[in-house]
Amino acid sequence: MISKVQQNGWVVELFLCDGTPDGKMEANLINWSGELVRGNSSHVEWLLEHDNAKKPGVYLLQGKDPNSESETQQRIYIGRSDKIKSRLRGHASDDDKGFWETACMITTSDNSLYGTRCDYIEAMLIERTVDANRVTLHNKQKRSTENIPLPASGKQIAEVFLQHLEIVLPILNFNFLKKLQSRTKEIKYFMFELFHKDTQTYAKANEVNGDFFVLKDSHATTKGRMHSEHRLKRQFLIDKGYLKKDGTRYIFTRDVLFSSPSTAASIVIDGQASGWREWKIKGTEYKKSYKDWRENPEEYKKYFIE
Repeated sequence: MISKVQQNGWVVELFLCDGTPDGKMEANLINWSGELVRGNSSHVEWLLEHDNAKKPGVYLLQGKDPNSESETQQRIYIGRSDKIKSRLRGHASDDDKGFWETACMITTSDNSLYGTRCDYIEAMLIERTVDANRVTLHNKQKRSTENIPLPASGKQIAEVFLQHLEIVLPILNFNFLKKLQSRTKEIKYFMFELFHKDTQTYAKANEVNGDFFVLKDSHATTKGRMHSEHRLKRQFLIDKGYLKKDGTRYIFTRDVLFSSPSTAASIVIDGQASGWREWKIKGTEYKKSYKDWRENPEEYKKYFIE
């Protein structure tokens, strides 16, 4: 069982194809059929000529989110193909995917990642990406795992395959599946607040170890114009029960992690927003913002006492 392997540790085979830790890479786990090949956007020809590019599988395109104010916010596109090379070649010259800096091809040594199994893995990765909320998902359309005809045995195989990916992908600097460590209690204090006058919406938030949370009992309006980029995230929160309808607004039923203050603000006001400006430091009478705190944290340290 996979749990037993985890208890005993993992053995990872990692080949630095050009001798550098941030360049061309091949990786896999011992006794696992999965094979991962990573390369940067400057390595497109190498990726296209790689033997694994001729195989069926899933691929990832990752880079800095050009629409984010945060220098560390990443954007990712998740795709699948019966022959990865054909799709990757098109993406290399596609302006819509011009953000990507690093690509990863996910295949198997026995070519078993094809058809509905490949569809299912792709759908699982997209769903887990939305759930983890660590990066901006570039996919505009997605298939639900519930609508993919795969027998129970096939779903179990896919789940185990994904567990292995969760071990190897971070080694290749793909951290989009990383989940927040569980907390034993809710956040009882908050650092930031947002009041949207047009919709009379009030929300409170906190940043804990670099993670930005909108806190339980905060409000989200239903009167805005949600930007298409955030519709998937809001619907996910509704489906999960994290946002509960209460008249003309939603209420957060738990603390919710967001990939950035701007994404959090956009969900709250139901429209495009600059979180660095919309979120205000508690105790400053809405005069000082998250941006002010980021630029001079020591000056506002007195406001952040639990």
